[in-house]
Amino acid sequence: MINIQKERVYQFLKNHNLCVVSLVDDHGLPISALVEFVVDNDLNLYFGTNRKFRKAKALRQSKAVSVVVGGREDACVQMQAYSQKLAKDNHEKCKKELVSRLQQNYFPIVPEDDFIFFKLTSDWVRYTDVSAMPWNVYELDL
Repeated sequence: MINIQKERVYQFLKNHNLCVVSLVDDHGLPISALVEFVVDNDLNLYFGTNRKFRKAKALRQSKAVSVVVGGREDACVQMQAYSQKLAKDNHEKCKKELVSRLQQNYFPIVPEDDFIFFKLTSDWVRYTDVSAMPWNVYELDL
């Protein structure tokens, strides 16, 4: 059963490209950011951002994040995850995947040295579909 549920979550995430990442900065203040992402088979999310943005600084200091995907339709995914800055040698692979998946290349806007990539590794996921009666809700501990 868990493999079917994990596959449903994967397909849901694969069909989306925007998520809200939320965390707390080093002053205890909340930060939320809308980011474009790609997902792998293990439900890890990858995204890039300008290293000068607040979220990049906060992600380097506080590893725990929450993520929400969806919300405009009847289903959404909530995730508890941990951030990891990708090593420079993984940047090009992540960048190619993002450009390929998102069908756009916004990377030239930001100088290469100012760009940083993160991997979000989930340890808990909740899938909610309110179009079903009763609602289809389940959680995955990864």
